Amino acid sequence: MVYSLALVGILMQFAVFTWAAVVAWYLRWKSQSIQNYGPLMFIGGTLVMCSGVLWSACLIGNSTSELTYQRMPEASMKQSASRIYWIQPGDQVIGDQEVSSFAFSDAKKLLREYQFSSKLTLDGRTRLHTTIAVLLSALGYISQFIGLRSTHPSVSMAQLGVTLAMAHHQKHATNETAGPG
Repeated sequence: MVYSLALVGILMQFAVFTWAAVVAWYLRWKSQSIQNYGPLMFIGGTLVMCSGVLWSACLIGNSTSELTYQRMPEASMKQSASRIYWIQPGDQVIGDQEVSSFAFSDAKKLLREYQFSSKLTLDGRTRLHTTIAVLLSALGYISQFIGLRSTHPSVSMAQLGVTLAMAHHQKHATNETAGPG
């Protein structure tokens, strides 16, 4: 599901790139704010920004270690009456998100594996890569913004539509794969 959504997102983004090029260089729709460099800055900035964000995600994935607990095999589980209970108090603000309260128990269906915590470890090399990834993301964002301001308004609207569509699908994909809560 995630890979198919990623493919759809990539195809929609390339459709917006194509539209930006067609509007600027084939149809030649012009106004005072439209510049010839706009589509190139938009396309280049978007690609650089996405590269920086992808690099950041890979860095987080490679720098994070999880602690995983596994239950004993089936035969010994019948003898043990252990259960996992997860109780989370509500009204917590983590970053800019508010986390609701919930309670979870595996009494009906025993969990075979439980990922308990994660720890981010940073060394000097990882810090350098993080700095480069953040700079790529920021510079790409600025270039994308300037490029969008210099293209036809329909390109900005198409980019907004793709962003909203992918945010909507990402929300539903996350809700389908989410654990307790």
